[in-house]
Amino acid sequence: MYRFISETTEQSIFVPRHGSKGYQLKENIKFHLYINTAPCGDARLVFGQRLLTMSCSDKIARWNVVGVQGALLSHFVEPIYLESIVLGSLFHPSHMYRAVCGRIETTIQGLPPPYRLNKPLMSLITSPEVRQPGKAPNYSVNWTTGQEGPEIINSVTGKDDRGVASRLSKQGLFRRFLNLVGRISSITGITFGTCPRQYSDAKEAVQDYKMAKEQLVLAFHKAELGTWLKKPIEQDQFELDDSMLNNHQ
Repeated sequence: MYRFISETTEQSIFVPRHGSKGYQLKENIKFHLYINTAPCGDARLVFGQRLLTMSCSDKIARWNVVGVQGALLSHFVEPIYLESIVLGSLFHPSHMYRAVCGRIETTIQGLPPPYRLNKPLMSLITSPEVRQPGKAPNYSVNWTTGQEGPEIINSVTGKDDRGVASRLSKQGLFRRFLNLVGRISSITGITFGTCPRQYSDAKEAVQDYKMAKEQLVLAFHKAELGTWLKKPIEQDQFELDDSMLNNHQ
């Protein structure tokens, strides 16, 4: 999504917002999520064990409140919500609905516009896949349009076979964010000089996103779903120096 913002109007999936700073999706652009099986956590009919982190079901529920764009892109764009979720197997309509939005629909409140509780369409593919449970691979693959090829990452270390951090790491995304800030300042009103240089500060600076996330955590608490587990704050307290910018588009 970072790349699309910097393209021409014809190529971009975004258009400038009317009457305010930033961007919004073009009307004909929709985001759809396909998962080969029901996400772990509340969407599953049967639980194997208690999780020590927030489950996939919890994270999708979060997307349905704060959007899939994350905190950094919220500096530039309106929240982006999923139009639909399609499962390859283990789809149970009532369980899936409850997991991704239903369990907080009576407790979520106080969301700053345009944030809202999104309720995506949900379905099973026409020909369900035969589920073959097994140990997950120790690598992940990512690719985006415009890249020469896919990136293969060790899912334990977050690095490739050369020991280089993934382009989807927090450091990689923050670098692209800072490189983008100055290039679209006329639309967003954010300049490189005024933008926080620490990753955690840049995320905290998006007040509406921060408030929406706080209301999500509160909604989970009111629904007696437990406390939203947070990762150590230290992992977000890093900065990038000038040598790591500009030439790393």
